[in-house]
Amino acid sequence: MVVLRKLSGVFALIILLIGCASSAKSQADCAYGYRIYLRDGSGKSITNAKVEVFGLSKRDKLPDAFRNAFINRAYFVGFVMYGCSYPGHFLLRVSADGFQSYEQPITFTEGLVACELRLGPKGSGTKAEFERLATLHGKVVDQRGLPVDGVQVEATNTNRRVYQARSSDSGYYELDLPKGVNTIRFTGTDIAPIVFENYRIEGKDPNLDVSVCRKCKPSE
Repeated sequence: MVVLRKLSGVFALIILLIGCASSAKSQADCAYGYRIYLRDGSGKSITNAKVEVFGLSKRDKLPDAFRNAFINRAYFVGFVMYGCSYPGHFLLRVSADGFQSYEQPITFTEGLVACELRLGPKGSGTKAEFERLATLHGKVVDQRGLPVDGVQVEATNTNRRVYQARSSDSGYYELDLPKGVNTIRFTGTDIAPIVFENYRIEGKDPNLDVSVCRKCKPSE
């Protein structure tokens, strides 16, 4: 049994996870596991959860490389290792004070999977909602092709749920959000805003690169 804890000193893990998620190369040496956004019925993050992973039989053992951490508002359970998948069947168990508990069988065969888990109040009888997310990613550049950092990327889906991220120093961004129709906005202090209305998110890792205009007025 492995219990998730908030960990410090996970910068190397963060860098490797970002590199694996944004790489178009084969997953020969990459991350396998789950990035779980845990929320209540109103969409507020739950940060006091305990996440446990069990092997379903004596043969189903977690690798020595298994790690757990709370990174960028998400619970990560998984590992980084060489290979296309990791054999075995496991059970994911999630519990948090004041909320119903949740269990689901999982495997480590699909790389890094982003998902959202919504829990109802304890004793309410509300069914938990588990949804796999797509990871929208891309690069923001200016009119000269130079990367633009600090751009706010905001997606609003048809249920009016809002998901946010910012571009890095290299202009790259990554945003986990539900599949389907979304409105995607790119905004910043020195750029003209760009809005993609009714933008359909499909697949596991859709790409959306954006060219913005620095120092332009919104009307331009």
